[in-house]
Amino acid sequence: MRHRLKKPHLGKPADQRKAMLRSLVTSLFLHQEIKTTLVRAKALRQLSDKVVTFAKRGDLHAIRLASKMIYNVDYQVIEDNGKPRKQSLLNHIFNDLAPRFSGRSGGYTRVLRLPPRRGDATPMALVQLTFELDQTPKNNSQTSKAKLQEKEGLSEKPSKEEKILDEAVTEAAQDSPSTENSTVAQEENNAESKTNDESVSGEHDAESPEKQGS
Repeated sequence: MRHRLKKPHLGKPADQRKAMLRSLVTSLFLHQEIKTTLVRAKALRQLSDKVVTFAKRGDLHAIRLASKMIYNVDYQVIEDNGKPRKQSLLNHIFNDLAPRFSGRSGGYTRVLRLPPRRGDATPMALVQLTFELDQTPKNNSQTSKAKLQEKEGLSEKPSKEEKILDEAVTEAAQDSPSTENSTVAQEENNAESKTNDESVSGEHDAESPEKQGS
């Protein structure tokens, strides 16, 4: 009985289906992302993940198994000095791409849904290699502790009302010396004006008897 042996036939005979999937896997590792139909993308993801698993093993048997799933075409690499260098695609996968997946135990490709194709409305998808997720994810306990610490840190921060009150107090403290200085200056001016008035009045009083005697 053929239990758990279901495969996506993709409307093609076995030899054509294998050749098409092999070319899709080759294009994916050449360009790191391809656009195809959703059904083909799901079938492609299984083979591409197997190729990356073989590349992480890195032994001779893994190289021979991976060579059955891709076409070993030439791949051009630009070195640090700016000169291009040709190497095989298998060499590029095993030497350059495999170390970038060292922190992951699976899920080396992702499938993103795209709008349907014009004409026949076939569901489309974008298949990508997940290079930016090659770091090991944190445990849930660590993330929960980090979230709690962030919440506690936020709770310790003053609220908006407290900030406004603090700003008003600081402004008042800054304005208070200026007001005191202004009041002191006004008092000094008043005292000077009083002394000037007294001197002027004394002069008038001294002049008045002289006028009367004359």
